[in-house]
Amino acid sequence: MATKSVSGGPYHLKIGATKAERKLRRVRNDAESWPCDPDLERSLLGVCLWGRAQEVVRALEAQDFGLSAHKEIFGAIACLLEQGETTFDVWTLASELRRRRTLESAGGEAYLADLDRGIVVEQTVGLRAQRLRELAHRRHLLQASEELQRRAADLTEPLIETKAWLSGVLNELS
Repeated sequence: MATKSVSGGPYHLKIGATKAERKLRRVRNDAESWPCDPDLERSLLGVCLWGRAQEVVRALEAQDFGLSAHKEIFGAIACLLEQGETTFDVWTLASELRRRRTLESAGGEAYLADLDRGIVVEQTVGLRAQRLRELAHRRHLLQASEELQRRAADLTEPLIETKAWLSGVLNELS
């Protein structure tokens, strides 16, 4: 199928793009304003389909993912592991997401089927997970900075409370 690229914002629209590519563009749109690496997230989820789910789930938590769809997928993967599934395929994962009623918000079957495309399984999961956690910490700092601005502008809150709150946030990230 021939495709034609059309510039439009940070992503290019491909006329004739596959259903999975269109889903990926929609999924990516919810992360544009935060430090996030959708491809890194997708690669870690894709590695789970290649038998390394336990390693990924041990290293990460759902909130480490910037995209809401990826949080849903990761949650389903963790649930499958809790149920004793050590290896699974796209259809098992889709079934779990369907059971949770989150398959469509996670991108649908076409997106899941495309998760492991281009994955290099030999790469170290630990290094990729560490990078993803760093991005999660940055998102947390940005959210905390918004809250800090609100608290600092609130003249009814004692400054000592604002400082204590900020100290707690910084300790969480240490």
